[in-house]
Amino acid sequence: MAVVKVIQVKANLANAVAYISNGAKTEGGTLVTTNYEIHTDDPQELAASMHQSIDESIGGHVKGGVLAHHVIQSFDPTDHITPEEAHRLGEEFAEEISDGNHKYVIATHVDRHHIHNHILLCSVNDETKRKMRVQKNTLHQWREISDRLCEAHKLSVIQSTPVRRYGKSMAELYTGARGEGRKDEIRTLIDATATRSKNFDEFKQLLTSSGVNVTVRGKHLTYQDQQTGFKIRDTKLGLAYNEENVMAKISRRALHRITFNEKQIAKRTDETVSVWLPGTKHQEKITIPLDRIVRDGKTLHAWLGEDTEQVVTDRRGNYVRRLLPDQIYDHFSPPDMDLTDIVTEKLPITAGISDAQRRYYAVQAVKLDRLRDSARELSAAQRWIRGWETDLDKGISQLTDLITTERAAFRADVAAIADETERDDQEDRATAAKDWNDDAELAHLGKREHRINEMQTDLKALKRLRERMLAQQEERSRARSKTRGIRR
Repeated sequence: MAVVKVIQVKANLANAVAYISNGAKTEGGTLVTTNYEIHTDDPQELAASMHQSIDESIGGHVKGGVLAHHVIQSFDPTDHITPEEAHRLGEEFAEEISDGNHKYVIATHVDRHHIHNHILLCSVNDETKRKMRVQKNTLHQWREISDRLCEAHKLSVIQSTPVRRYGKSMAELYTGARGEGRKDEIRTLIDATATRSKNFDEFKQLLTSSGVNVTVRGKHLTYQDQQTGFKIRDTKLGLAYNEENVMAKISRRALHRITFNEKQIAKRTDETVSVWLPGTKHQEKITIPLDRIVRDGKTLHAWLGEDTEQVVTDRRGNYVRRLLPDQIYDHFSPPDMDLTDIVTEKLPITAGISDAQRRYYAVQAVKLDRLRDSARELSAAQRWIRGWETDLDKGISQLTDLITTERAAFRADVAAIADETERDDQEDRATAAKDWNDDAELAHLGKREHRINEMQTDLKALKRLRERMLAQQEERSRARSKTRGIRR
């Protein structure tokens, strides 16, 4: 029996070739073959040949386009197939799904409890120069081809099962009965990788070479199994696997975080980043090792040891003073904000001439406020609870996290704009003007502020809804208690 999965490769094609042809997984490279190169097994050269086909294709190379299709064909251990047999079957499979007109590299991995083939299939047909389109029914057709080949080789065929919202991974399909869940494997892999890493970039590279991708999304990390495409957020793995604690594992110490925009960077080297201290008019800066930096788009997080003094230098690099991490927050905002007291002040109602009229209008205003509140609660619940398919408490928690992330990025943007405005060195102004657009930056800032305000209003509505639901539960509980007392 063989399970077939497909992942699209849109970047780092050479890395993908290097991963599947890893000698530790392929018996020293003896289980790696291609249909287009016989003089080299170098991943860079193998990828270069595919890139050449892509460049010569109709439409050529498109940024963000599919470079190759990574097909995984995984066999059930109960079939007792040998690595050589699996590799030959994989070659037959690759020839059929490519019609022999697409370059491919096939590697058979034997480092896990089940043998599996990795096939990197170039997206371009060398005969027609057109790119392959993997549509909804393509994977189904490929699975039928794989099943037919398995039957021809006297192997079992997996039976169709109802579609799950989150499909089972290879490991879950074959080892679930023994309790070897993929989540535990990813946790173990993260722990082992963090202890071997000197910085976050190296952590990402080592994890990728081990078959798991990691991406930064706001304050969260998302891990993806390359073999199955299975994605999982750090919160699903546990607190020990979020960005803060991964960085703590890498550095072996407790850390403080500061957030800044890339426009605040004064200088980059191969090993460090110098950042202007907000509020110093680009006269003072701190220098942070690259191994303490995590990038999230244009926003960067720097993780500083809680007992490490930070040296401040002037524009020429001369010593000015030292700062402890908590003193750095005099310039950079603290990483977390208390969102429990988000309120909006309502103006007093003064409509009406007589006292009776004013009382009447006040009552109507209260009713209108309640109606608006109810509408906002329903709208917020639709957006954050039903949209995320979660319950009220989790929705509030997730929205709070999202607001915190947005506010951190907003503060970094504000600091960057403020520094640009405060800068009084004319030469620096002329240099910065080349890539600085005040109107565009302020418009971006305004949109982010509006988004934060909307989320904060929704958060208040959800908390109000939760309080009312709790009050209703308590009222029903008291009513039941009274009823039981009367019956007695």
